[in-house]
Amino acid sequence: MEVIKIKNSLSQTLNCVKGDLISKLIAENGMYEKHSIDLMVSILRKIDSPVFLDIGANIGNHCIVISKGVSKVIAIEPVPFTFKLLSDNVNENSISNINAFNVAFSDSAGGAEILFNVSGNIGGSTLELPAEKNKYDSIKITKVIGDDFLSENNLIKIDFIKIDVEGHEIHALNGLKKTISQNRPIIQMEWNDDNIIQGF
Repeated sequence: MEVIKIKNSLSQTLNCVKGDLISKLIAENGMYEKHSIDLMVSILRKIDSPVFLDIGANIGNHCIVISKGVSKVIAIEPVPFTFKLLSDNVNENSISNINAFNVAFSDSAGGAEILFNVSGNIGGSTLELPAEKNKYDSIKITKVIGDDFLSENNLIKIDFIKIDVEGHEIHALNGLKKTISQNRPIIQMEWNDDNIIQGF
């Protein structure tokens, strides 16, 4: 995959994958999911020294922008290739308040295989079984229980959670029950199935 550099609408440099969906949208619009980011920024402004947890951070499109207005960002990205781009983007923009981790949040810990999307949307990589498996490569990753991981890394305060993990949301949330109960964070989540949060 060819890596290219694109400037977002805030003149931040993002290392992106040429031809990837998110890369195209950043190039066309200056930002991917700008309306969603604007809403999160407006909410975070009302919180004192907010801590933002980005589960499924991808290349950092959201958290690179949001880092400007928060105390700390915790960025979670399990795919090694994508995590490298995220780390490069944090470093290239000299951002000191993003802590990035190459793990997947779930409700169980250990080794796992993630299906890495190679069809033009690396953000579509998933731990769940996709309909068209030929669009994916299998890659070994590490799953952690969110509550345990945050506690072990002394990351106790969480004010806002953004979660986009391609169908694995309920597992990630189940692994964060203690954190959510203690902090009562605002949660912004993507899902395509209304049954995804049943039983949580």
